[in-house]
Amino acid sequence: HNDFEVVNQVPPDLQVMCKASEMQQVVVHLVNNASDACSQQSIERRTVVISARGLAEEVVLDVTDQGCGIAAEDLQRIFEPFVTSKAPGQGAGLGLSVCKEIVEWVQGRITVESQLGKGSRFSVFLKRK
Repeated sequence: HNDFEVVNQVPPDLQVMCKASEMQQVVVHLVNNASDACSQQSIERRTVVISARGLAEEVVLDVTDQGCGIAAEDLQRIFEPFVTSKAPGQGAGLGLSVCKEIVEWVQGRITVESQLGKGSRFSVFLKRK
């Protein structure tokens, strides 16, 4: 998608207990998901923001979009395999389930907050190094 901007606000000094390749996969899935959500929304500026903050024993990585949001009744199922709101042929519904698997593999957790028409924020909690 070339109609959106990714803004990286991750401080370079935050270190977590997982491989960079694992986190890269999670971020790519979350950004792709966010860009799809943004392209469904008729807003002038489509932005996906990647940010992070350090807590006492964890680092929280947030991927936030201004997209179409997720209905409250769908939030419980979005991390299940093959669950998608995309049209047939546009995605298999595996991205978020893969994210959850990777995050849990490295003993982290992933949450989502969303409002229809306003966007979503996915938060990945990882152990600090």
